[in-house]
Amino acid sequence: ACTMASLKRPYGVGCLVAGTDESGVHLYYNCPSGDYFECQAFAIGSHSQAAKVCLEREFETFNDRSREELIQRALLAITETLRWQGKEFDSSSCTVAILGENESFHVISRSIIEQLVDSSKAT
Repeated sequence: ACTMASLKRPYGVGCLVAGTDESGVHLYYNCPSGDYFECQAFAIGSHSQAAKVCLEREFETFNDRSREELIQRALLAITETLRWQGKEFDSSSCTVAILGENESFHVISRSIIEQLVDSSKAT
């Protein structure tokens, strides 16, 4: 008896996985199909193409930016995606985490996210 059929797309979930090793920081996308690849400046989810465009537009300047500016760029990408959905950005629906060389994973507080969003609106 056949235990598998290839009639439909497999059920699955996509996720971004970040980590570090001796060669640096890495970001991987695990596709719902089971494939995975290394990426940079990437977004997944509903209307993620708008976020990808926003991130890719300035990707070449990322090495010259401060951490705060990079977070603001990521938040701007989320804001652009929400705009496509007719929604407004709300810091309570967003979590920002940092992982870097010689820096362990940690989550940034909501108050800092709100400050960064407010300062990016002012510029």
